[in-house]
Amino acid sequence: GKMLSYDADPMDPSSYSDVPRGNWSSGLDLKGKAKTGVDETASGELFQMRPYPSPGDILRMNAEGGSKKKSKNT
Repeated sequence: GKMLSYDADPMDPSSYSDVPRGNWSSGLDLKGKAKTGVDETASGELFQMRPYPSPGDILRMNAEGGSKKKSKNT
């Protein structure tokens, strides 16, 4: 049927856990926060404070590594 405004969405975490009900902007990055390139959602010592390489760096590493690997395999 029709959902009323006070009905919780079954996919909303507030409907099945202790999380308070939020709005569309809940959980978004704050405007004053610096973008460091660090994945803040990852947990554990291994993943903390390790920014991802840029796509250009990855392409350069693949180009360098790929030419060496191909020469060894052939």
